[in-house]
Amino acid sequence: MNKKYLSIFIVLLVISILVIGCSSRDLSKPSTRLVGHWAYFPIEDRDDPELEEYFGALDEDSVGSVVLIDGETQNFYAQYRVLSESGDTVTIDLFIGTDPIATRSYEVAKDGQSMMYRNLEYQYIDSKAKP
Repeated sequence: MNKKYLSIFIVLLVISILVIGCSSRDLSKPSTRLVGHWAYFPIEDRDDPELEEYFGALDEDSVGSVVLIDGETQNFYAQYRVLSESGDTVTIDLFIGTDPIATRSYEVAKDGQSMMYRNLEYQYIDSKAKP
């Protein structure tokens, strides 16, 4: 193989590895798969989400931001803390300030592309943590 082509091949290989490494999500456990933008689409309208949820990554205090969007009301901003993880299920507490307001359990698929909450199947949209 010509040295010029070998050099080009090596450069392209390194760039590919860097792009793959930088764009991958941590799918190792349900709490890390939960991070990102999720949407529930009703069967009759697959283009317009009925519900959306944005989960930020957990900080050093194990607290993350969450934005819940219902198409008919205003955005709801809160924080969440992971209470437990088992199998593909993560249970979180939602809170505002120090006041807990709800506990939710999500079953997040191992591939990180779908999750279930109260019999609703959400689809992973992108890595955004805010609308």
